[in-house]
Amino acid sequence: MNLKKALCQIACIASIATIFTANPINKVFAAQTTNRAYSTEYFDDWWWHYDGVAQFNPSYKIPKDPGYSLDTGKYVKQSYVNYTRKKIKINGLHITREDVSVIGGRSYSPVASSKKTNATYKATATAKDSLNIIGNQTKFWYGWVYF
Repeated sequence: MNLKKALCQIACIASIATIFTANPINKVFAAQTTNRAYSTEYFDDWWWHYDGVAQFNPSYKIPKDPGYSLDTGKYVKQSYVNYTRKKIKINGLHITREDVSVIGGRSYSPVASSKKTNATYKATATAKDSLNIIGNQTKFWYGWVYF
């Protein structure tokens, strides 16, 4: 198989994978969508790109079964997102793999000043990854800080 044919096959597989992963809501089933988090993945210039968002409205009281790891009955004051990959650490004969941020740590939204504020706040982050299928997978993380 020549190099051109192999690269075309990789691009085709990446395009199909992008179609299946591009919908930001396809991975979470929730009773609400006011407060939510998602990562959109796409392929461009031989790199996987990830755009992560955790958005909330501080005046929205979280209902029962909200999804997105939200706590029922609370109000969100701040959100954060992060992208990590596993990194191998060797300490003598002990080898461990731990998650290490690829964006320099958590990216936080602005802090809402009051539960009465009716506005949408967002934490956003962008990461990119190579096409190395053997390498570590980029993972999307998000979280919430409450009043």
